[in-house]
Amino acid sequence: MTEEKQSNPCLLLGRKKLPQEKETIASSVTGEPGGLSAKIAIHAIRSSLPSETIFFGDDGSHSFYAIKHLDIFQAGTFFFDDVFGSMGHAIGYAIGAKLRQPERPIICLTGDGCFYMHGTEVATAVDLNLPLLFIVFNNNQLDMVDKGMKQWFGSSVGASYSVGLEVARFSRALGSRAYRCETAMEIKEAIHEALFVEGGPTVVEVMVDPNEIPPTLNRV
Repeated sequence: MTEEKQSNPCLLLGRKKLPQEKETIASSVTGEPGGLSAKIAIHAIRSSLPSETIFFGDDGSHSFYAIKHLDIFQAGTFFFDDVFGSMGHAIGYAIGAKLRQPERPIICLTGDGCFYMHGTEVATAVDLNLPLLFIVFNNNQLDMVDKGMKQWFGSSVGASYSVGLEVARFSRALGSRAYRCETAMEIKEAIHEALFVEGGPTVVEVMVDPNEIPPTLNRV
């Protein structure tokens, strides 16, 4: 397998390339050179999925972005554990939900930190041939921890990675289809492909801006 080209970062690893991006989305990036705005990514995800889609939000800033910016059209379609705060739990929850409702679109919204902890559960979805979609926000850090320590203590210790997780490559090694996306258009294309594929899970890695301030930092 050859390296992904920077000119077309959203690749369906192990299969064909996605179509070239057909439009420019000027609002995709926050203004920092770090990557896609998580807010824009949430809007792209929502606009690409039917109203009956069930979301399982993992513990991390990705879910708080969803709580703030993801429109919910039907009751009982967004689940988030704000009590125990166990990172990675939504990966297993989504697998169980898909087993119970195989015809319902099920989405796990998680982050690279959670995926480090429980991403190998994707292999379970592969083994069970579940057409389940994992969307992984990757900013190369434990976002809420990093921003919280910087806010309250002036510096962050151990919350960012010198070598980040290559989520798409890792997922492919577990037998899943996988995309790596850097723009809103690429997210939409990846989800469209995932919705029409037969059998097995799909992982969509979304490279989000590590400098974007999560909603939780506004807490008082």
